[in-house]
Amino acid sequence: MSYLRTQQCIFRVLVIAIDISEEKVSCARHNAGIYGVADRIEFIVGDYLKLAPSLKADVVFLSPPWGGPNYTEADVFDIETMMMPNGCVCDFAVIVSR
Repeated sequence: MSYLRTQQCIFRVLVIAIDISEEKVSCARHNAGIYGVADRIEFIVGDYLKLAPSLKADVVFLSPPWGGPNYTEADVFDIETMMMPNGCVCDFAVIVSR
């Protein structure tokens, strides 16, 4: 684990990186090794939308496919194409960070 020291307080920092693509996770793991931060990251190959309900975090950063999960099938991109059946993919970030 890595630690941040701020005004006599010590915070443990752990990043959980999730991607559905094994190849992208492998690249991320490789890059983390190059930059010397691999020990601070837990890499998970999986579907964020399925994993999110079981996760707990202080901060969530999302970088979904541009245009939403089915962007390759869409003719037009708008906010409606980025919505999930029950709301925005961002709703999961709210659940995780509570």
